[in-house]
Amino acid sequence: MAGDTLQEFDRLVGAGFSEVQARALVEVVGAPARTDPEVLDTLKLLVRESSEVRRQLDLQGQTIETISVQVGGLMRTAESLSGEYQTIHEDQGVIRGDLRIVGERVKMEGRVARMINVALIAIGATVASLLAVFAR
Repeated sequence: MAGDTLQEFDRLVGAGFSEVQARALVEVVGAPARTDPEVLDTLKLLVRESSEVRRQLDLQGQTIETISVQVGGLMRTAESLSGEYQTIHEDQGVIRGDLRIVGERVKMEGRVARMINVALIAIGATVASLLAVFAR
């Protein structure tokens, strides 16, 4: 740094700026006459506002990270639920197949029961006829 610039740097540090801020201001402003009290107050205000913006950006970054973690968790949950749904869907297919088989068996047993009833009625009628014939 040149002599005038070094003096400006010292003045800025003395005014409460950090060394990094003072170095950046000296490099940007570059002229010793620029740090009169009014300009110095404006520079302090700018530094304060930029610090506030940086703080807000940090908070927003943390919020984005938190949301990102939550979204990742939700995606894992959705993938898990999708896998469980697929398993349930396959199980339902098996159950439907089993129910069809049971339904067919019930229908067949109903037919067999009707056939047995018809056979018993026929046997009863035959027995009644035979009794009637022998009873004469």
